[in-house]
Amino acid sequence: MKCFNCGEIVPQDQNFCGNCGAPQIADPGVDLGKPPKVKRAPAGSMTWLWVLLGCGGLIIVACCLGFVLLLSFSSVVSDSAGELLEQMATMEPELLDETLMQVATQLPEITPAPTIMPVPTDTPMPTPQFLCDGVGFTADPWLQVGMICEQVPAQVEGEILALPAYSQLQIVDYPVTPSFHSPRISVFPVGEYRQISTEASDRIDRLQDLLRRRPEQAEEPYPFLPVWNAGQMMAVQFDYVEFLDGEGIRYLTQYGQAAWPINNEDLFYTFQGLTADGEYYVSAVLPVMHPDLPTDGDTFIGEEYEEFINGYAEYLDAIQAQLEASASKAFEPRLTTLDGLMQSLTLE
Repeated sequence: MKCFNCGEIVPQDQNFCGNCGAPQIADPGVDLGKPPKVKRAPAGSMTWLWVLLGCGGLIIVACCLGFVLLLSFSSVVSDSAGELLEQMATMEPELLDETLMQVATQLPEITPAPTIMPVPTDTPMPTPQFLCDGVGFTADPWLQVGMICEQVPAQVEGEILALPAYSQLQIVDYPVTPSFHSPRISVFPVGEYRQISTEASDRIDRLQDLLRRRPEQAEEPYPFLPVWNAGQMMAVQFDYVEFLDGEGIRYLTQYGQAAWPINNEDLFYTFQGLTADGEYYVSAVLPVMHPDLPTDGDTFIGEEYEEFINGYAEYLDAIQAQLEASASKAFEPRLTTLDGLMQSLTLE
């Protein structure tokens, strides 16, 4: 019979048209249900499936063949190595050495990778903040100091107090005032100083020996130049300080001609050092203050000088212990600030 929808011939035993899928209803009252959905594979999909399966099979076969070949090669190498070892074991020492040499000459030569050495670069020297006749230094910004450059003429009258001509950096606007000592850095020529003063020569020798041995604590009195007409009453906060062209020692001290209180007007920081070539002696005198010290000696003693000098030894021991135990920041300026100033010292 023909399809009611498209006219295509439909077998009698089929209820749906094979061409358009329309139901072939002989009796409109009868519900024949929905036509089944037929899923068709897209064109060429089966071909790709076979191709993928074929490639997978080839990969598996290749892996198997590689594994078999690897086992065979390993077996051959192992057998060859075993035979070689057996032969070497039966060789005479001379023949064995010759064989090893032949094997070594047949090995490929391995050229080591070249070592790349860093190219040295010259580090520029820092420019000193202050410069005086080849002597320079840089001060901590906190100090806010200036400098006056002086060339001091020789003073040869009196062998002990004699001085050669030397350079002096007079520091101005220093934060400690008033002070008995003017803040300054002096640079003496060692050779000329030795020629005119045996006392100075002895002190230079002591400093050289001290810097060579570098004990933790030196014997007092510590080396000090120039020679003054006074004595070193005490010394604390001893340490070593290095600068670019040499090294030296630093300590706090006070000089006097008689028993006198340790006070802020007379106390000072000093650096005593030598250049590495031994040509120049550097001496710094920089006043410092401590909050527990009196402003000056007169105020502290008053009119009881006799009583003061009777107990002076005990007083000096106690004040030295107190200053020795004080931290750098307890002083003004800080001791580390003054150390930094001396470390920046340069001599051309």
